[in-house]
Order: sequence, then structure tokens, then C-alpha cells
Amino acid sequence: MEENIIISALNKVGITDLDFLIYMNSSRVKRYNMPVEYNIWGCWIDTDNKNNITNIRIIVPCVIDEQTLLINIHEYTHAYEAYLRLGETYMEDIERSEDTARQNEQLYLARKKKENE
Repeated sequence: MEENIIISALNKVGITDLDFLIYMNSSRVKRYNMPVEYNIWGCWIDTDNKNNITNIRIIVPCVIDEQTLLINIHEYTHAYEAYLRLGETYMEDIERSEDTARQNEQLYLARKKKENE
């Protein structure tokens, strides 16, 4: 059920790539039932010796409320951006990446609100 909630939320923000979801769900996602305040969540990108992206992993909280769902959307957004560049040279742009992840959080909330009107 949790996976369906996440997939539905990602679809709302335009992340609909089934291959990406399959890739991430093949042991690349670690979920923890810890308080959000622990702030251990994140996206890790592995590279080879030429700095090409070789693997993507995320740590996210179990979805128990809207806040934990937004954290999942945020980290999956980072992962999706990296997934689109698998095999390419890793060029970190933290500011742009964080902006995109925050925009997806806001887009989800706006679309959810519109659905509930």
C-alpha cells in the first residue's frame, strides 16, 4: 500500500517512468520508521573512476503522514534527476536540484488541494 501512495504522489508531479520505479525498487530504497527530526534522509549518487553516474540510492521515511510523503517526493525527485543521467558525467548543482525537489513538493500539494476542492 505504501508503494502505491508513493507512486500516486510521484505521478502527480510528473514522475511516471516505470523503468525508474523498477530501478529504484530493486534494493536502492531504504525505508526507516524513525522520527522525521532525525533527518537521515537523502539521495546518494555513486560514480566510477571517470565520475560517470553508476548507481543511485535513497533513504526515506516510511509514509505515515503528509510530511513523510513530501520527504519521499523530495528524495525521489533527486533520484529521478540522476537516473536520467545514468552513465553520464556527474555534475553536481545542489541549488538547482534542491529547487526542483522543493517545487515538486509544492506541485504535489497544489494538485492534491485541487483534487479535494
